Amino acid sequence: MPVTSSPISLMLRLGVIVLVGAGQAHTALVAGPPSIILTSALVLTLAAALLPFRISGRRSADTPIPLIALGAATIIAVALHELTPNSTPALVLLACVVAAAGRRPLPQSLAIALTAIVSLLVAGAITGDVTRNLTLAFSTSLVFLVAYAARQRKAIRQAEAREAVLAERARIARELHDILAHSLSAQLVHLEGAKLLLRAERTDEALDRVTRARDLAKSGLEEARRAVAALREDPPELPTALRRLAEEFESTTHHPCTLHISGPEHRLAPEAELSLTRTAQEALTNIRRHAPGTSATINLTFSTTWCDLRITNPTPPTHHPPNGSPPKHRPPNEGTAEQRSPNEGTAEQPSPDEVVAEQRSPGGGHGLIGMRERAELLGGTLTAGADDHGFTVHLRIPA
Repeated sequence: MPVTSSPISLMLRLGVIVLVGAGQAHTALVAGPPSIILTSALVLTLAAALLPFRISGRRSADTPIPLIALGAATIIAVALHELTPNSTPALVLLACVVAAAGRRPLPQSLAIALTAIVSLLVAGAITGDVTRNLTLAFSTSLVFLVAYAARQRKAIRQAEAREAVLAERARIARELHDILAHSLSAQLVHLEGAKLLLRAERTDEALDRVTRARDLAKSGLEEARRAVAALREDPPELPTALRRLAEEFESTTHHPCTLHISGPEHRLAPEAELSLTRTAQEALTNIRRHAPGTSATINLTFSTTWCDLRITNPTPPTHHPPNGSPPKHRPPNEGTAEQRSPNEGTAEQPSPDEVVAEQRSPGGGHGLIGMRERAELLGGTLTAGADDHGFTVHLRIPA
């Protein structure tokens, strides 16, 4: 596999080759010409296997030359091990196996290890010293397994690090989505209402909607800054975060948002607290958009094994009583379809409040999908639907 070598790495490899040549030179001179030839060949093959070079414009790492040279160095080391009494060839043999196990794919590294083992057994059979070579063959097998296991552990750690980075990116993406969906969708509601109010020449109410949209933009910017800061520091406790959301709901809608907390309060895992906070935020945003003019209730229940969060809003009142009779009174400034001026629209023209109630979540309901994804990632459940108390979003996650 191609590896970019630093100058320090090159110096270390060159130093190893020089040490091998120097350590084996004196023994080779004593042993005779065969040992001298094999020592020279060993130095050359180690240089071809360890040092980068170019051949025909290609890097050596992109050719099979280093692998072939490593295999040849293994065989030469076995031959020198039989001819000379010192331990340098055995060390070179083990080093070749370690280099193959740590830097080469499994089929190639396994081929180098088998070459070393088979060469030792064949050489032992030829010389008659099977016991000595069998011990070295066993040591070679053990060194290969240890080196390959170390490589696998390193690969696993790198994979876990990559997974952690991807998980963090996904968490940040969900965080930014929730912040933008919470802030921008509420702004869109107010600005759409302001547009219709201006068409109806209700400028005071339109100005109030624009002011609310501006306040939401400011709070959204502050939330984005808090989200960035949360990457470096601990977020607020869950009850504190829910109180802030309730206060924000009351300030923007001028309707009550009641928070009830029961059970022994305790800190949850950061991911769990974030999921509970963002679910409450998304649910309150949906109440402002789909049920304008209604209050909200947040119920947080702690237990030893689970944490329950319920956000409930009563069903918004209909424009006509259930029996179909007309309403008992109509605001003076609305009149009938015939009494309205052309600037106020016809009977088919929706009112600003109706437009607000008919707005849909950005992305076609991805807010609810995002809440469910958060719950499933934590081993919890999320349900949303109408019940006897109105519309309830219920999140239940392990404590």
